[in-house]
Amino acid sequence: MNRLYAFILLVLSVNCIAIPVIGYVPENYPNFHDNPLLTNPMRLKIAPHLIPLDHPIKATLDFIFSQSRVLENERTFVNAGFEVIAPPSPNSFVIVARHPAVPGYVFKLHLDSEKRSRNQLPHWVWLASRCAEAKKIRKVIKHKNIRYFSVPDKWLFTLPVYPYSSSLNPQSVILVETDMELVSNEETERMWQKGIKRKHLDELYSIIKDGYGGRSVLHLTRNVPFTKHGKFAFIDTEGPQSDINLKSIKKHLSKEMRDYWNTLVR
Repeated sequence: MNRLYAFILLVLSVNCIAIPVIGYVPENYPNFHDNPLLTNPMRLKIAPHLIPLDHPIKATLDFIFSQSRVLENERTFVNAGFEVIAPPSPNSFVIVARHPAVPGYVFKLHLDSEKRSRNQLPHWVWLASRCAEAKKIRKVIKHKNIRYFSVPDKWLFTLPVYPYSSSLNPQSVILVETDMELVSNEETERMWQKGIKRKHLDELYSIIKDGYGGRSVLHLTRNVPFTKHGKFAFIDTEGPQSDINLKSIKKHLSKEMRDYWNTLVR
């Protein structure tokens, strides 16, 4: 009897959460409510991160992806006008790209032809996680009046079912984020080695001490690069909030800043 009661409470609680979150998405939102590639659990996870209907680039994205099955393969992707910035990464298998019709934004996505997946989870799970974790970091930045670190705005764009894909498992969403205008890798490494002061490390510690950014933040020069706007940016927010070995970060720092970092994390 107790187990049955607990099960009923669980079902009711899930339904109470799912209805308002999904219901918040307008009925006329393209490729969401009537998309056969999306299950209700998927809609529940995706809904909070959908790019707004009135966003300035939404209509352009709708047009680009209505002309062909853009993500069919590498050829269709390039033919649609996308420029690959970074090929599939060895861990997440995500592609980073830009499109000339959408300046100021970058895209993170997987092609329909991509058979690999991280931890055997669907690609959309990781893209949604990137949005969710970025929101957490943005909240900390705002709450603590962080001045030297930033995080891009991130949204999910639901792909149209038509034009159809020949793949057995076509992608359902891509991630769109603001282009943080990163400097070169060499300049980022120089900034972490010689350009930071205690005030930077104070802010970094206040953001990541509770595990925001996940383990990717340990690779500072790759995942928290310097930008042309004079701030460091958390660009890889795929990993969930978790305990991390903060001491390992000091390998990116100068001797003086290593010593100061040790005083923060001990």
